Amino acid sequence: MIKSMTKASKSQLAERGQAIVEYLIMLTVALSLVAAFGSSLRGALIGLWSFYTKSISAGCPTGCPPNANYLLR
Repeated sequence: MIKSMTKASKSQLAERGQAIVEYLIMLTVALSLVAAFGSSLRGALIGLWSFYTKSISAGCPTGCPPNANYLLR
């Protein structure tokens, strides 16, 4: 009976260790996806706001040069 209890506790410990490893792997994957999406979204938003800032600061609807004082990265 004691041997069966030690085998059961060892398998439970192994399963708990596997759960921790799987959790860490999923956390790493999730963080890397968030970082990738965040950097690409940030670049797109900066480009979009740069376009609108230059369009609005031109002063006339078409043909005027944009204001050179407004620089976005």
